[in-house]
Amino acid sequence: MKARVNQIKEGYILLEDVVVNRNQVIIRKNTVITNELIQVLKAYLVKEIEVQVAKLVSEQEASSEKQEVSLRREMDGSFISQYLQVSEHYKEMYLDWGRGAIIQIGQIREILLPLLEGANHYLYQIFSLHHYSTKEAYIYQHPVAVSLIANLIGRNIGLSKGECIQLAIAGFLIDCGMCKINPSITLKKGTLSKDEYEEIKKHPIYSYQMVKNISTLNHESKLAILQHHERMDGSGYPLKIGQAKIHTFSQILAVADVYHAMTSERVYRKKQSPFKVLEEMTQDSFGKFDIQYVQALIKAISNFSVGTKVRLTNNEIGEIVFINPQNPIRPLIKMENNNNFVNLLQHVDLYIDEVI
Repeated sequence: MKARVNQIKEGYILLEDVVVNRNQVIIRKNTVITNELIQVLKAYLVKEIEVQVAKLVSEQEASSEKQEVSLRREMDGSFISQYLQVSEHYKEMYLDWGRGAIIQIGQIREILLPLLEGANHYLYQIFSLHHYSTKEAYIYQHPVAVSLIANLIGRNIGLSKGECIQLAIAGFLIDCGMCKINPSITLKKGTLSKDEYEEIKKHPIYSYQMVKNISTLNHESKLAILQHHERMDGSGYPLKIGQAKIHTFSQILAVADVYHAMTSERVYRKKQSPFKVLEEMTQDSFGKFDIQYVQALIKAISNFSVGTKVRLTNNEIGEIVFINPQNPIRPLIKMENNNNFVNLLQHVDLYIDEVI
């Protein structure tokens, strides 16, 4: 039935896509209407929509749904625990590599593949990885997180399962060459000197030297490890090559690497909001990153952002209630202090400063 927006109630089911500006879909059909979505419709000046009244949920169904939510939360915690355990395994490997041990791809697959499988079922947990990053553990957690994020991007652009695994293994090994650099540099708490930074920039070469003769690692993954700091405009390192010579895997790892680095707490830089980072990466993507991989990450992360509590740059706290499909990093926020709605699309000087 057709219903005026000011007459619809929470719980109705949308029967048609809601389209504004001729071709912009803001809410998909079959969506259950909430009070927040009613505010979205009003914000876009939608007058009426096609809906049906939702059926009443039985007590048994409601109880089952609560059990599912409880189980999902338990599994979420299990996935994060698994991520932290794999990071500890990486630390052990990293220290062994520094003492001259050879990289064992079989060992990496054994601990990484179950984590990737878990991530495929709980993709939105990747959005929260930066919360578990510490200054001291960053060097060990970062490659594991990059592996997960790269796998997510790979899945979203249609890579095969095998390609995603190889990509993820490459992500796991992007910084293995750091073990060849003096810890006084890699763990330094202050700003690096010019010479120290130049030494850090050699780590892709050290990493490549450590993996180049591993027969069980494909050529594309080895290239990605070498090239993950290269940029499409030739401004990267260590070889300063341009877009034509940078492999797809390398470009995906570049996006995953920068995203996690910028959202994480590090010894010389504070973490930033994922939304702020993605906005900056979108602005910087022309010439540096392939925009399709940045957008794939934005799409994947924004799918799981509704309900997230955030602090805006005006220091006010709110909850994400609606994601604009055309610009998902500028969502609609319900403010905690007064229940007003703030559409970040209409406040270009305001952005999400921190996810809390």
